[in-house]
Amino acid sequence: ALTAAMATKATGFPPVWRVAALSRVAMLLLMLTFDALVDDYDTSGRLSPGDGVSSAKTSGDAERPPNTMCAAVEGLVTWDAVYFLRIAEVGYEHEQTHAFFPLLPAVTRGVAATSSALAEAIPRRGSDSTTMWSRVRRRFAQTPSRCASAASAVAVSNAAHVLAAVILERLGNLVLAEQQIGRDPLLHEVDHEEVARAAAVLFALNPASVFHSAAYTESVFALFSFAGFYFLERARLAGTKTATKKAAFWNRNGAAVLFALACATRSNGALNGLVLAHDFFFASAAPFWKEKRKNKRKVFFFIAATSAFAARCVATLFPLFAVQLYGYRTYCVDGFIEDSKPAWCDVWRPFPNVYVHVQSHYWNVGFLRYYEAKQIPNFLLAAPALFVSANAGLSWWNAFSGRERVGNARDESAKKEQSDDEAGEADEARANRTRSGSSGSRRRREGRSLRLGGEKETKNLSRDFARGNADVDEDAWMLSPRVRPYLFKWAVMSAVALLAMHVQVTTRFLSVTPGVYWFLAKKGFAEAERERLFARTKKSAAGHEKETRTFWRRGVTTYSTSFFLLGALLFPTFYPWT
Repeated sequence: ALTAAMATKATGFPPVWRVAALSRVAMLLLMLTFDALVDDYDTSGRLSPGDGVSSAKTSGDAERPPNTMCAAVEGLVTWDAVYFLRIAEVGYEHEQTHAFFPLLPAVTRGVAATSSALAEAIPRRGSDSTTMWSRVRRRFAQTPSRCASAASAVAVSNAAHVLAAVILERLGNLVLAEQQIGRDPLLHEVDHEEVARAAAVLFALNPASVFHSAAYTESVFALFSFAGFYFLERARLAGTKTATKKAAFWNRNGAAVLFALACATRSNGALNGLVLAHDFFFASAAPFWKEKRKNKRKVFFFIAATSAFAARCVATLFPLFAVQLYGYRTYCVDGFIEDSKPAWCDVWRPFPNVYVHVQSHYWNVGFLRYYEAKQIPNFLLAAPALFVSANAGLSWWNAFSGRERVGNARDESAKKEQSDDEAGEADEARANRTRSGSSGSRRRREGRSLRLGGEKETKNLSRDFARGNADVDEDAWMLSPRVRPYLFKWAVMSAVALLAMHVQVTTRFLSVTPGVYWFLAKKGFAEAERERLFARTKKSAAGHEKETRTFWRRGVTTYSTSFFLLGALLFPTFYPWT
C-alpha cells in the first residue's frame, strides 16, 4: 500500500479514511494478539504511578478486570498510558504526573462516563424510568471503571487518527496546489491531489502507528493541529470581498481555538504559533509595510489585524500557562509548607515551571543530557527519522542555493534561443530568394529537423533527469511560501528532538508534522516519474541505477512496515520502544 501510494494515481485506490481505519483495525488486532502470546517484560508497567503520596481516591490499583474483554483492553495500558488513565481517574496526584497535559485524560473520562451512563440507560425488566435515570445520574457522578477508561482512551485515539488522516489530505490539497514535481509537461502528470493523498496514506501507516492506537496523545494532537492548519489555509485563500474577509477572520479564530486544544494536549502545541505568526506576517504585516502611502484607514486595519493576531497567540498559549499556574498554586501556594517547599517554586525560567522541573528531574530531559555512550542504541532507533529530516534540510538548501544558478542558466538559454531565432529568420529570408521549386523540399527538411530535435530533447531530458542534472528541480516545491512554515516547524522540532529530548522519541514526535509526509510523497512520485521517462525512451538501466531510483519508496516501505510490526509487539508487552 505504501509503495503504491507513492507512485500511482488515486483512481482505483481506496479512499484515505478507509486506509486509515483498516490500519487502526490491523494495529489493534496485532497489539491484542502479541499481548496475549508474549509475556510482559516488566509487569510493573500495569501499575498506577505513585510516589508514596497518592491521594488514594480510587481502588483502581487493586481492581481486577471483570472479564476477558476488559483484561485484553487493559493489557494495552502500558508506559505513559498508565499516567493518562490515572489522571483521568483521580486527577493530578503528585509532581511527576504534571509531565502530561490534561486534554486527553479529560476527554477519556468524559467518554467513559458517558458510555457507562448510556449503558445504565438501557431498559431493564422490572425497572421504571425513575429508577433508570437515577442509575444514569449516579453513574455520571462515579469514577469510571478502569476498563471503561482504557476502552474510551483507545477509541478516542484511533478515531482521532482516522479523522487526522482525512484532514491531512484536505490540507495538502490547499498547501500543495500548483506545486508540481517539475516544470516539463512530461512531469505534470502527477498533480497536487495525488501527492496530498499519498501523504495522508503515509500518515495513516506511519512508523509510530502503535502510539496512534494506544492511549497516547499523538492522534488527538495531530487532529487538532491539522485542523488548525486547514482553517488557516482556508483563511489565506479567501478573497478581498467583505463576505470573504469575514470568513477569513473567523477561520483564523477557529485555527487559534484548535491550536489551543492542541496545546492542551501536548506542550509542543506551542510550536503551532510559528504557523500562526507566518500567516500574520505575510497576510497583514508584509503588505502593510510595502505600501508607500499609508492612509488612516490602512493603519486602522493593520492595528486591528495586529490586535487580533495577539489575541490568537494568547488563546493558543493559554492552556500551556494554565497548566503551569495550576502546578504553581498546588505546590507553591495552596500546599505551601516552609520545610517542604519545592526548589523549583523559586526558579524563574521565565516563571516557576512545574513542567520543565518534572522533565528535568524525573526524566533527565535537557540540553545534550542524552549524549552518553549508553544511549547509542536509542540514537540508532531514531536514526531513520533523523535521516529523513536531514535529507529534507539538504534538499531545501540545494533548491534554495540552486535557484539563482538555474535563473542565470535560463537567461543564457533565452538569449541563445533569441540569437538562433534571428539567425533562422536571416536563413529563411535567403531561402525565399531561391527558386520556388525548392520550397517543398525545404519544408520537408525543416519538419524532419524539428521532429528529430524534439526526440533528441526528450531523450536528453530523460537522461539528465535520471542523473539529477536536468532543469527540472523536484525540490523546488519546498521554496513555496505556502510550504515554508510547515518545513520550518519540522526543522525546529527535529533540532529539539536531537539536542534536548530522549532521542528515541523522535519517531513519534515527528509523526504529527505534515511536512514529513509531503516530502516523502514528493520523493516517491519523483522516483516513479524517472522510471516512466526511462521506459518512454526505452533506456535500459543497470541494476544499481534501478535500486537508486527506488531508494525512497523501498526505504519508506521497509521503515514503516518494520516499525509498525515491532511497535505492535514491543509496546503492549512493556518492552523498551520509542
